[in-house]
This record gives sequence, structure tokens and C-alpha cells, in this order.
Amino acid sequence: WNVDNTYGLTSMVLEQSAFDSPPIQATQVQGLGILTSGVLPPNPADVLASHKMDEVITRLAQEAEYILFDAPPVLAVTDSAVLSRKLDGVLLVVRAGTTRRDHTARATEQLQRVQANLIGVVMTNAPRSSNAYYG
Repeated sequence: WNVDNTYGLTSMVLEQSAFDSPPIQATQVQGLGILTSGVLPPNPADVLASHKMDEVITRLAQEAEYILFDAPPVLAVTDSAVLSRKLDGVLLVVRAGTTRRDHTARATEQLQRVQANLIGVVMTNAPRSSNAYYG
């Protein structure tokens, strides 16, 4: 489906007039909405670190039972570390066969350094084994 990125999170943080309701877009999944990033600001880390971002997170919490942020890789930019301090918990996503163990360790250390609440790690692209046991 087509998602409009004209208004999104950055719009809520940067625009002087607050949205009466966040520009959350409906999806094909019942009970799931998307708030896009909006236009890319000159310095995303400053936007995420702002007091206004705290207000936006509080406003979003009034709209939804759960709020999930999809952030860039922890080691690539500071955005994820800055945002992680404002959230209840962080799931670190690693890709089997691609993400190096030392990078995973460094990302974990970086999140711990900023006192993020790292609640777990999700591994994607894990190979299926015919003798794997799930129980």
C-alpha cells in the first residue's frame, strides 16, 4: 500500500501548531496504524533529543496501547541511542549471517552506556533446520 510521508513524527515535533490528532495512517491490519517519519530534518538527533519529542511520545501514548519505533542501526548514527533513552524498552534486531558478533556487542555496549532499557535481541533471517525443536 502507499504511505504518505508528508506529515509524520518530525511534523509533530517541529511545527509550532500541535496536531489535534497525530497524523497516523490506517493500515490493512486491524488495530495497526503507521506514523511515518515525516520530512528529514537537518539534524535528526537534535529533534529526537528535544523536549518536544518527549511531548510527542506522551501524545502518542494517549492514542495507542503500544508504540514501536523503527530506528536506524545503533552503530550507524546517534539517533537510536538518543531515542532509546526516551522509551520504555529497546529490542536490538540482528540479522543472522550478516550482523557480526563484535558489532552486536558494540551496539549493546552503546545502548548500555546511554542507560537504555535493552529488553532483548531479535534475530532475523535465521536458517531453518529440519531438526530444530521449538517447545
